Amino acid sequence: MSLTLPPPTVLAKAQHALGEGPLWFDQRWWWTDIEGGTIFSRKADGSDPWFHDFGRKVPAFARWDARHLLIVFDRSLALWNRSSDTLEELARLDDHLEPTTNRFNDGKWGPDGRFLVGTLSTTGQKDAASLYVFDRERGLKQLLSGVGLSNGLAWTQDGRVIYHVDSLKGTITANDYAEGTLSHPRIVIQSPPHLGLPDGMDIDSEGHLWVAHWGGSAVRCWSPRTGKCLREIPLPCPQPSSCCFGGPESRQLLITTARVSLSEEVLSEHPLSGSVFLWDGSIA
Repeated sequence: MSLTLPPPTVLAKAQHALGEGPLWFDQRWWWTDIEGGTIFSRKADGSDPWFHDFGRKVPAFARWDARHLLIVFDRSLALWNRSSDTLEELARLDDHLEPTTNRFNDGKWGPDGRFLVGTLSTTGQKDAASLYVFDRERGLKQLLSGVGLSNGLAWTQDGRVIYHVDSLKGTITANDYAEGTLSHPRIVIQSPPHLGLPDGMDIDSEGHLWVAHWGGSAVRCWSPRTGKCLREIPLPCPQPSSCCFGGPESRQLLITTARVSLSEEVLSEHPLSGSVFLWDGSIA
């Protein structure tokens, strides 16, 4: 049985339809509301709120350099100049054999400077999603096909192993990773359906995976070595979507949540759905 940890506090009370993509960089917290097409940011203590509306879905994003962000749209990757508010398209999903009803989903920089990003089927087509790698020099390349719904990504500290969530299959798979290639796949965690679907995740300094469980009202800590759930952080809303370690000492966990598809009755019972939470691991 997993150990229940203290609940998080609210960093930003919001009504995001689909909060996602939490990040820590430039000494700030960042996240996106996918459906709202908006990126948000705050300082570590929640002050100095900032946002930018792109007017279309933003499933993921990442820091490129001091002036630019890599923006993931439905079917394209683009470089956004934060100063001039201009976009330069880098790659398109249309150049691959991906169904037109698919869109990009979760994505992260790898330790080797390559960006990995998965897809999902917007129509629920079975095993129709993929995982891609974007190389600044070589463009976009498919790494995996036959994925149910590509979601969270995390690497071990040495960068030699990558973990990948397939939400619809309830699995977290480990692959050996080298120069943007995958090998020796093995399922290390099979999440039971009653815990909700595994979604976005991050990895801690001990190699444990912290996974947001969509429909499971919690972020859970899993051991990829044993496949067991060790700890859980309860959430006051049913749809945690992702989480990310950061803060001044990298001991805090930012947790995004969503309101999409929830009934008015459920929302009245869980009014903080769509808010962003902060869990302090230093006092747990």
